[in-house]
Amino acid sequence: LASLANARWLLVPLFMLCNAHPRENLPVLFGDAIFIVLVLLCGLSNGYLYINTMINGPKYASPETRPAVGFVSVLVLGIGVSAGSLTSNFILRML
Repeated sequence: LASLANARWLLVPLFMLCNAHPRENLPVLFGDAIFIVLVLLCGLSNGYLYINTMINGPKYASPETRPAVGFVSVLVLGIGVSAGSLTSNFILRML
């Protein structure tokens, strides 16, 4: 799961080369069809990774630590979503 999650970082430069506006620095290499495929790929991989970590994470913990593992999983998910939304502003300025 960790390697799949890290592989999703390869989508960021591909998104940056799609037809997104405002654009000042980078050229447009991909049209709207590639953008739609990338969004679908990003969404499907996000759902797959989210479901697997939320279901299987507590399974591998001891019975007395399962509630804590579930809480930490949700906490880390919230931090990741917040970091992604803050990072998107920076990436948009790079376009």
